[in-house]
Amino acid sequence: TAQGDVVFRPHPEIMPVFLYGVTGTISSTTIGSGYAANRHISMPIATQWDNDLTLPPWTIEVFKDGSINAHQFTDAQLNRLTLEIAGGQLLRSTANYMARVSSLKAVTTPTYRAGAEFTWNQASVSLGGAAWPNFESLTFTFDNALEFVGLLDGNQMPKRILRSGHRTLRITGTIDIPVNSITGLFPDFRAGTERTLVVTVEAGAVGSGYNLQLQVDVPTFRYSAWPVAVGGPGRVTVGFDGKAVYNTGSSALYMLTVINSRVAF
Repeated sequence: TAQGDVVFRPHPEIMPVFLYGVTGTISSTTIGSGYAANRHISMPIATQWDNDLTLPPWTIEVFKDGSINAHQFTDAQLNRLTLEIAGGQLLRSTANYMARVSSLKAVTTPTYRAGAEFTWNQASVSLGGAAWPNFESLTFTFDNALEFVGLLDGNQMPKRILRSGHRTLRITGTIDIPVNSITGLFPDFRAGTERTLVVTVEAGAVGSGYNLQLQVDVPTFRYSAWPVAVGGPGRVTVGFDGKAVYNTGSSALYMLTVINSRVAF
C-alpha cells in the first residue's frame, strides 16, 4: 500500500486543489471584470466516483534529491485534510493521501505559483452570526473515512479505496476566557445548542474590488467536549472539541470557498 502526508502552508492559488481533493467537487465562477477575481466553491460530493474509487483520482509525483527517478502515485485519494489556524503562526495544513498504484518515472520539472501564504492575523471567526475574537486557535479535520480493499485478483496493490464510515468534520481549538460575560458558550455545550460557524481568512486585493480569501462555512456546529479547568493564577482557557452536523436546509455538512486569480481548476 502507499499512503502518506503532504504538509504545506495554505496558499490562495493552490488551496482549491486540496479542497477539490477532499470534497470531490469544485465550482468556479468569475466575480471580477477581466477574470481578475474568481470564486471556487467545494462541497462534499454525494455520489461515488466509480466502483473502485470513492473520490476523483489524482496523480502525485514525489522526487527526492539524489534519486534517479521520481516516485509516482496514481489513483490517489485525499483521505484526510487538516487546516490549522493559530495566533502568531502561518496557517498550516496536512493532506493525507492513499494511492492505489505506486511506480517510478522520469522527473517532471515543476512550476510553482507565486504569492504569499495566509497568516493568522488575516483570520476572523463568526459564531451564531456574531464575531468571536477570543479564539486562540482552530483546527478543522475533514475526514473521508477511506480504507484500502484488497481482492483476490492476482495484484499486490489494493483494488479499491472506499469509505468505511461516514465522512466527518471535527473542529477543535482553544478559547481564551478573559471575562465571565463570554462563558455563555458553556450553556451551549450543556444544552447541545447548534450554531453557525464561519471562519474567514482574507489577504490582499486580487482585483475588481475583491480580496484573496479562504472561507470555511459550517451551517451547523455543535460542541462535543468542553473541559473546565482552572490550574492557578494564569489565564483561563478552554480547549474545546466539536463537530459539524449535517444541515438539512442547505443539504451540506460544510462549504469551502476560495477567491483567487485562477479561472478554474
